[in-house]
Amino acid sequence: MASSSYVKTFFGSVPAELKGPLGAAFSYVLANLRLGRPMSGSTLQDRGANLQVYPLTATTPSTPGEEFSIMHGLPTVPYLLIPAIDPQTIGSQLVPLTVTRAADSVRVYLSSTVADAPVVLYAEA
Repeated sequence: MASSSYVKTFFGSVPAELKGPLGAAFSYVLANLRLGRPMSGSTLQDRGANLQVYPLTATTPSTPGEEFSIMHGLPTVPYLLIPAIDPQTIGSQLVPLTVTRAADSVRVYLSSTVADAPVVLYAEA
């Protein structure tokens, strides 16, 4: 994570009266950057708290290795999926996921060796 003191090294030619407020703004943003909480059935409206990521939730199929897809609802094809785990839910686990085909404008396509497991991903497009 970038530190606010590092960011402030770029303020060399910024007028003195702006350095304080800009430094405070960067310090606040960098200290409070969050993904946010995904909820079951998350939709595009549930954008990450501070980042341009969107939570996707699903459950792996009952048959291990079977392809499943998740609608992402993003305006473009996602290029990154970040797995997440809920430490407040007993039994939560990070399950192995494999991309079975390239994401498209509507869905991401995955499989897992673990059956009936809840999956939480953050998608970035």
